[in-house]
Amino acid sequence: MKKLSIAVLALAAALAFTPRASADPITGAITIFGFDTYTLTSVTFTNPGLAVGTGTLSAADGAATIGSFSFAGVSPTAIGTELISANGGTTLTISSYTEVADVLPSVGPPPVFGFLNIDGVGWLTETGYTSEFVDWSLTSTATGAVSFTIDANATPEPSSLLLLGTGLLGLAFLVFRKSNPASRFNLHS
Repeated sequence: MKKLSIAVLALAAALAFTPRASADPITGAITIFGFDTYTLTSVTFTNPGLAVGTGTLSAADGAATIGSFSFAGVSPTAIGTELISANGGTTLTISSYTEVADVLPSVGPPPVFGFLNIDGVGWLTETGYTSEFVDWSLTSTATGAVSFTIDANATPEPSSLLLLGTGLLGLAFLVFRKSNPASRFNLHS
């Protein structure tokens, strides 16, 4: 029993203090400014746009390409479309989206300014970092100005592994104390 306790204690210590073996998570946000034209079913971008990022996504600063796609109608092509390609090996592929609002500009007085808002989730990759799902948002106006924002909020995985390892370490210590009669002490004094 003593050997088993020592083995469990060693495993718990290894889990508690072993660093994570994967790449760092993507952090920050990126906004791409540019121009587009859109209809009730699709959006077409004038490339390149200008990318401005924070965190690890600051590597994407500079020229960026936004892929055109259809989001409604007979054959939407949005899902699986590589939407963003920017510096730093940064790409975003659409996984899902929700069309928030689309109003086309009307002709003649009074002028009505249209807008297009699409929110979604996509698979973000960046060279040297762990790929992850992120939220994205596209906002376009009738003037053709577009703002495309990606927000990468990393989940701190090492802290949950540390918590698990510490719990296993405590459990191993209790098993060891219970199996070794010479090391018992009275807690009920």
